[in-house]
Amino acid sequence: MGLDIFIHTKPFIDPTAPTQEDHRLSRYFCNLMCLWDINSDLKQIEDISGIDLLPLYHMLQYVYLEEDEIEFYLEEEAVSKSDRRGVLRDIRKGKKILENNIDKVLQTVTELIEKLNQVENLPWSLASTYSEYMATKENSYFSHFTIDTEDIDKGKDNNFGQDLRNLKRFLEYAKKCGVTTVWFDFG
Repeated sequence: MGLDIFIHTKPFIDPTAPTQEDHRLSRYFCNLMCLWDINSDLKQIEDISGIDLLPLYHMLQYVYLEEDEIEFYLEEEAVSKSDRRGVLRDIRKGKKILENNIDKVLQTVTELIEKLNQVENLPWSLASTYSEYMATKENSYFSHFTIDTEDIDKGKDNNFGQDLRNLKRFLEYAKKCGVTTVWFDFG
């Protein structure tokens, strides 16, 4: 068991179409995103690439809820009237930040891929303990950035480059389907 990361869209489209493997994001990517505030790898990737990753960060920091979901969320998260006002304010702020973000997210991911394609030996360009651990693994998450991992059914997982390319493919597909807003969810 582990935590998975998914992309939600407005308007909703099935994230598994045309095929799930074309858009699948790994648990390593999920962990990287979940540890945004405490893991320096993403900050180092920003520094190495010169790309501001804030559009990706926004995709996970804010809750995007439809009106019919807000009351349920308030019951779970807000104890007092003051809490309710704070939660509602956070929901409105999050919706405003996310609204119509697909172009900015797609641009960020595209530029990041282009820049990191030029970095030789990405794992050793990252200085954190997590990166050093991942770099020593046989199939390092940050290694072989330009090559997609094969044989996923045989226990291998995406590398960082493949996760970014899968995300980009999904964003391009979603945009063709009329999607204007995207965000991450976990399950």
